[in-house]
Amino acid sequence: MSCAERTLNNLQTDYIDIMLIYWPSPRFLQGMRAEEAMFECYSALESLYYQGKIRDIGVYRFGPREMNYLLEQCKVLPAMLQAEFHPYLYRRDLVDICRRNHIRMQAFCFIKCVNDPAILHLSKQYNKAPSQIVLRWIIQHGVGVLPKSKTPSHIQENANIFDFSLSPSDMDMINALNRDTQFTPHPPSQ
Repeated sequence: MSCAERTLNNLQTDYIDIMLIYWPSPRFLQGMRAEEAMFECYSALESLYYQGKIRDIGVYRFGPREMNYLLEQCKVLPAMLQAEFHPYLYRRDLVDICRRNHIRMQAFCFIKCVNDPAILHLSKQYNKAPSQIVLRWIIQHGVGVLPKSKTPSHIQENANIFDFSLSPSDMDMINALNRDTQFTPHPPSQ
């Protein structure tokens, strides 16, 4: 909790809109099971939530096992889960958990699969950039995404994904690209 309070002081504010916790690193567990350490941290954020110092709690890089454990224990549902989600890591289980519990899921690390032949084919078919096809696929799954870009043209391109929809068969084709491939290091329990 002292870290969150230090953040409030550093930001010179009385509250934070949302604070996310990352899955605990094994070096910080100090003999606790990972789930126990995570829930201890989450409980501290719940205290801050009840004090009005944070308005929402989010979690980052939790897998289905961790989400189910948290949902069995918590008093305050997380408002958001940020997780790696892209055509090569179609995490339908996480999407379903979030949907059932009214938790907003937000994708990261989606751009690595834009050169896949199926994505390139759809890019030509829809006359859209490959990244726009992947972004649209994510959005049509009900998952939010904050694409990273450094150039104004890519920022504009990323925003222009609401003037088309992928057909159900094209969604299925992209879903079938799943390889359970994570591009970012992940906690050992996921």
